[in-house]
Amino acid sequence: MAIPAASIQRAGTLRRRRDKAPLVNLETIQTSPLTLAAPAPTLPCTGVKLEKETGMNRRAAVFVFAMCFSGAAAAESYTLMIKDHKFDPAELKIPADKAATLVVRNLDGTPEEFESKPLRIEKVVPANSEATFQLRALKPGRYKFFGEFHEDSAKGELVVE
Repeated sequence: MAIPAASIQRAGTLRRRRDKAPLVNLETIQTSPLTLAAPAPTLPCTGVKLEKETGMNRRAAVFVFAMCFSGAAAAESYTLMIKDHKFDPAELKIPADKAATLVVRNLDGTPEEFESKPLRIEKVVPANSEATFQLRALKPGRYKFFGEFHEDSAKGELVVE
């Protein structure tokens, strides 16, 4: 049985390749003292290749991996609802100096544009759907927002304490 040499990851383990690598006989590889090594592992969020998975490189990999994904897990989620062209709650409180996720759910049958100049957000939320915003760590204060399509009734504030 012949397979492409580039598709061998470890002895006996195959990975499909679509390129036209030269063919190698599988029996020859299994009986040969020469073993093809697996490609060096890559850190998921950096593209950095590791030569060994032990010792200092492994600790470095764990540290970089933790740093890449620690911010995503730390952000709490807060929800605003739009119903009858009004925000509920009209005043939403979040903690200061922490990143947060803001979910705006439009329960109305018409679209609404969620806008906040201090937060630098402007997005149309279609009818019966939601939009998600990643908020940076904010300083204490009051940040106004409104629905641009119904400015007279759709108003609110984000209170950061």
